[in-house]
Amino acid sequence: MVDWKTTWWQNNTWMNDWHYYWHFDSNGLNDTCLFQMGQDSLWVNHQLYIPSYDSNGYRTSGLDYSWINNGWAVTSLGTFTYTSNGDYLSSLRQIWQNSTWVNDYFSERTYDSAGNLILIVIQYWQNNAWENSESWSYSYDGNGNNTVWLRQNWLNGSWVNSYRTLTPYDTSNNMLSNTSQSWDNSYWKNGDTQQYTYDAWGNSITGKYLWWYQNTWQPYDGSLMVYADHQRDDYINLIELFRYEAVVDSILVVTAPGVSALPTPSFPIAEPDLPL
Repeated sequence: MVDWKTTWWQNNTWMNDWHYYWHFDSNGLNDTCLFQMGQDSLWVNHQLYIPSYDSNGYRTSGLDYSWINNGWAVTSLGTFTYTSNGDYLSSLRQIWQNSTWVNDYFSERTYDSAGNLILIVIQYWQNNAWENSESWSYSYDGNGNNTVWLRQNWLNGSWVNSYRTLTPYDTSNNMLSNTSQSWDNSYWKNGDTQQYTYDAWGNSITGKYLWWYQNTWQPYDGSLMVYADHQRDDYINLIELFRYEAVVDSILVVTAPGVSALPTPSFPIAEPDLPL
C-alpha cells in the first residue's frame, strides 16, 4: 500500500479528512511515511516519519517531523536495537529541545531460552535519570501458548500489581477462555471473561461473554471473536459486535489441490448460510 485517503460527505460534496502516503526503497523497505489532514479541498502536511535500516533490513532509527510555519521541524528520534536472533530488544525515544536531543522514553524486552517474550520494562526520563514506570510480563504453557499477561506499575520503589489476563488452552492449543482481572486491595478481582468451544479443526463454534457481578459470572453484552485453525479469523470476527452468546451454525471445509484432506468430523457438514 502506498496511498490511503478518507473523505466525508458534507453539503453534497466529499470533503478531505486524512491522507497517508508511504514510499518504499528498492529493497521494499518503507523509507517515508507522510500524514496529511484535510482542509477544505486541500491536503495540508501534518507529520512526516523517516526510518533507517541496517544491512539486515531491521529498522534501527526513525525521525519524526511536524509541519510548522510551512516547513518541516524535527520533533523526536526513535532508536531501536535487536537480539542476535533478530528479536526486538529495546526502543529509545528522544525529544528535540533547544537544539539538542533529550531523553524521553525507553523500553527493553527480555526473552527466555525458547525465544518467548517474558518481560517488557518501560521507563521515562525524570530528573536526569531513568525512572521505572510500567512492566508487562508473560507466562507460557508447555506448547508455547501465552497463558498469563501481567501489568505492574512502579510505586514507591517497587513493582505493584495492576492488571492481568488469564488465557488457558486445551491440549489441541485452542484458547478456552480469556479472563481479565484487576488488583484491588491486595487481591485479584474478576472483570470479564470470554469462553469458547471448538470443533475438530480448531474452529470456534460457540462463544460467551460474561462479567463478574455479585461474586458470580453473569451474562453480559461484550466483544466476541471467531477463531479458525487456532487463529482469530479477521474476515468474520465479532470484535465490533456486542453480544452475550454466539453460535456458528455450520462450517464448510474445502480442500485445495495438493493439500491433504482434513479429518472427517463427527457431525455432518451442511452448506453454510450466515456464519453466525
